[in-house]
Amino acid sequence: MQIDYNRAGMPLLEIVTGANYTHPEDAKLIVRELQDLLVQLDISDAEIDKGQMRVDVNVSVASDSIGGNRVEIKNVAGAKNVERAVECEYRRHIDLLSRGIIPEFETRRYDAIEDVTHSLRKKEEEPDYRFFQDPDLPAFHIDDSRIARSKTSLKEVPFDEKRNFCRKYGMDVADTKTVFRYPWSISLFSSLVQELACDPRLVY
Repeated sequence: MQIDYNRAGMPLLEIVTGANYTHPEDAKLIVRELQDLLVQLDISDAEIDKGQMRVDVNVSVASDSIGGNRVEIKNVAGAKNVERAVECEYRRHIDLLSRGIIPEFETRRYDAIEDVTHSLRKKEEEPDYRFFQDPDLPAFHIDDSRIARSKTSLKEVPFDEKRNFCRKYGMDVADTKTVFRYPWSISLFSSLVQELACDPRLVY
């Protein structure tokens, strides 16, 4: 008897962001906002330490005279580690380029304890990703009316919700990390401010 544990029936969602973020902290903030969005949409708890989410990061650095290759860092765990991994790899690229060495086109992993990246495998060429129809999966068509109905049921995305929260209550962006930690804490905060009719900072 053979049992196929591949994916174990768990669906995998791969999300690709836009490119050209220029600061390591941007990568961290994007991951955190994505986590909030996934939780709000009830897609996932998005807890990285439980393996519910992993991040692959691509880093490339170019000087005025030398263009560096793109390096992929696989399976970075934690938003803070995403920032640290990008910063670490950036420093490595700068060091190589300053010595006239072009970083190799490769896949690496980040060691959060040592704060270094290690090579996993070399890439001889850029992979050619092309869409093709899976012969074992039927096409799934979504009509315009269903899309329209879904749009009307969508909530305000967490990023806009936090921004409006700060404007409404005169709070700092840093405060939203606490209030937005759990879905119930948002409604609790708003209810207390309304019922007590006091300074939102006092409720916070």
